[in-house]
Amino acid sequence: MSTRREIKDGALFGVLDRGMVYTETLGWIDKGHARGNDVVAHKRQFVEGERSVKPSYSVMYRQDMGVLKFKSRFSIGKFSHWEIKHDRSIEDINRIMLAMMNTASRFEGLQS
Repeated sequence: MSTRREIKDGALFGVLDRGMVYTETLGWIDKGHARGNDVVAHKRQFVEGERSVKPSYSVMYRQDMGVLKFKSRFSIGKFSHWEIKHDRSIEDINRIMLAMMNTASRFEGLQS
């Protein structure tokens, strides 16, 4: 649940990494979740794996949340870890990435 102070000016959409912004097309967007850096890091694992000469490579996708308390980070989350055969096409990689995103629905279930 968000609070009123988390609502940010939509003009700052491109530079915000936290807060809630309203858009006419998509409605409310939580910038803490909608940054996309998780997908970029996920794709990078495939690119690096395909560059290797091994017959397969490991890919992990995770979502977690945490808090810094008493100089320690406490976190909880969900992850998917798959072993991928080498020489996948871009279409195959995109399909696999999408399948691994089921982690997001499992994480949302954990949060509730």
